[in-house]
Amino acid sequence: MDAQQEKNVAAWIEALESGRYEQGRHVLNSHWDGKKGSFCCLGVACELSKLGEWTAGGRYKVPEADAMEVYPPSDVVEHFGLQSPSGIFRFSTLPRELQDEINAGTPSASTFSDTNADLASLNDRCVPFRLIAKVLRARPKGLFIGD
Repeated sequence: MDAQQEKNVAAWIEALESGRYEQGRHVLNSHWDGKKGSFCCLGVACELSKLGEWTAGGRYKVPEADAMEVYPPSDVVEHFGLQSPSGIFRFSTLPRELQDEINAGTPSASTFSDTNADLASLNDRCVPFRLIAKVLRARPKGLFIGD
């Protein structure tokens, strides 16, 4: 990850912790049409990137690229140095306390274990933005390029 990507991630963490964004699920941005709504953690990344524009259904489109169904386009993924559009990482490489804190707030049928997890799943299982920010800060294996 280069220095600019590091700055972009720091701004993303700050935005997730700021309380400026209402957390939503299953769509990057539920207020793409100008109405009050909510964002997925990956939608906050799209919004911060300012690389494109919101389109119907809460999708984010960058010039000369197809909008993806539920994940940020590759330009946004690259902007933040992520390895995958959904933010896949190895859950077991998070600090144990953070693993426990995340699992304590999720229904027992959907707790995370030693398998891969992703930012989209954390968000859609109601893990709050403040904990997702901690995941970004912890830089678990597989989340960012070069980690």
